[in-house]
Amino acid sequence: MVAPLQIGPGIQIGPGISIGNAESHPPVATNHYWSFDPSYLGPTLGIGQAGTWNGSPVGDPNMEIYAQNPETSIGLGILTGDVSLQTYSSKVMFTVYIASEDSGDIPLNLASIGVAYRSVSLSNPLGTDNQSWGYRQNGTVLYNGNEITTGLPTYGPLDWIDIACDFTVGLAWIRVNGGAWNGGGADPATQLNGIYIPTASPLYPAAEPGALNYIDAMDVSQWTYSIPTGYTAI
Repeated sequence: MVAPLQIGPGIQIGPGISIGNAESHPPVATNHYWSFDPSYLGPTLGIGQAGTWNGSPVGDPNMEIYAQNPETSIGLGILTGDVSLQTYSSKVMFTVYIASEDSGDIPLNLASIGVAYRSVSLSNPLGTDNQSWGYRQNGTVLYNGNEITTGLPTYGPLDWIDIACDFTVGLAWIRVNGGAWNGGGADPATQLNGIYIPTASPLYPAAEPGALNYIDAMDVSQWTYSIPTGYTAI
């Protein structure tokens, strides 16, 4: 694991926006297994925006995706070697860091993190069709336009989101800041109480910040908390 990149003390940009401090920022690395691919970004996100924070680079040029007021941006992750999650490992965990989010955007439930097929239309929010699966910040999972799971942990700015996928059984588990998987009573290591994920085609990480008040951003992060037994973290 590469040592964290220190970006200085906590920075506040605009009302309700926080980038955090050197202790809480994720380890942004030059050697990583996945990033947001500029070739697979939603139409509201210009290629030049990927990997920047308000015009300033943040580590690797493709480590961040952000939305500016007013827009929703969707990015599809790409793994080293341009392989899918299933190709990389049959049991894999990836992490997304909520770098910033305006306090006014949180109750609007615009943010989503999940997985998607390469064929997904990035014009649609994650989970609104059968090409993607999205964990929304109000603690629900959306797939094919339906809420298939509710009552999961909520999330917001400065949170780390781990998603563990077991492609041998087509299930996923979610935790926030190293807490209980799926909020409790679930365990990816034993395939206990997972959430359905589609597996008809190869899957890739996906993230969707949405902003109606200022700028919201999500970062690729190396794993921060423990890795479930039998899983490979990217």
